Amino acid sequence: MEQYYKYDKNNNNLYIEPVIDDYNKDNPMPDDVTDVRPDDGLYEARYIVEERRWIETGAPPEVVFEPLEPTILERLEACEATLRALEVEKPIEFYAVQTRLGNIEIGDVPVKMKESVSAEIERVGENS
Repeated sequence: MEQYYKYDKNNNNLYIEPVIDDYNKDNPMPDDVTDVRPDDGLYEARYIVEERRWIETGAPPEVVFEPLEPTILERLEACEATLRALEVEKPIEFYAVQTRLGNIEIGDVPVKMKESVSAEIERVGENS
């Protein structure tokens, strides 16, 4: 028993599958089978009968990587950065947002805003 390689004569001699058989005078090899092994790494192998060799006729599909979801820590850091920027640029608006949110706790990371907001509002009020 030996391994042979079947190809589709009706579809441009494209590789189909390996075949294990014992071809001989009493059991001749069919026209759509060869003993020539396709090279490793061919994505879409096509058999050239006249040259007794396999060639590449296709290309692998393009791999598309999906962006990963941000982790809770990355999301928290982004929120904190936004809130810090808002606190510095627009303290009154920040205080209104903070008043609606209160002190936020995400996991074991407390986010306390009231003290710094109150101090900033007092500072702005004194300079007005």
